Amino acid sequence: MILSGLLACVAASIACGPSGPRERPAEIPIAEYKPDAPVLPGDAGAAPALGDSGPGVGGAAVEPIDAHKEDPPASAAKLDAKNGFAGASFGDARKTVRGLKETGHRGDHVTFRAAATSYAGVAIKDVSYTFVKSKLAIIGFGLKSLPDCKTVKDGLERELGGPQSTVREAQIWRGDKVGLRFATGTGGCSALVVSKDLASAADWAGLEP
Repeated sequence: MILSGLLACVAASIACGPSGPRERPAEIPIAEYKPDAPVLPGDAGAAPALGDSGPGVGGAAVEPIDAHKEDPPASAAKLDAKNGFAGASFGDARKTVRGLKETGHRGDHVTFRAAATSYAGVAIKDVSYTFVKSKLAIIGFGLKSLPDCKTVKDGLERELGGPQSTVREAQIWRGDKVGLRFATGTGGCSALVVSKDLASAADWAGLEP
């Protein structure tokens, strides 16, 4: 009897199931099946990109933070503004420096020795000027008196502030465009002032002993 009833039900399926056509299940976007899928730009609910200004407290815009921006040291700015040493400026032509006597030639570097100059009240007799492509790019000098060396070093610190780094016996000031190395030894001291834009990359790197 049960089997006969089932067969009759198959033959008359309308009477055995819910009347009318079956409802189609609601379609769900494929992306919703992927909870880990990345949010595309413009999607609703997407988080603002890093650095975008968004509403802050009270609706005020939030300024993005630049973690890489730092104020340059005061000594670096002063050294760049000085742009030379003892009255000579980087970029000067040879004819602007008087009393030059050529002492060396290496590629496009031509070095001259000049008449004595002074700094911080100390007479400096051993001064060299190196021109690269006919423009003053490097100034160097040396002193044999340790008391004079201290006077000059103190003068540099008064004018520029403290050095940015000390490597062994050398104190180094380095701006964006000009660098200075002052080194003191047992028999005296020497200084090198270099223009980054006019000297070679090797000259600039040579500030670090």
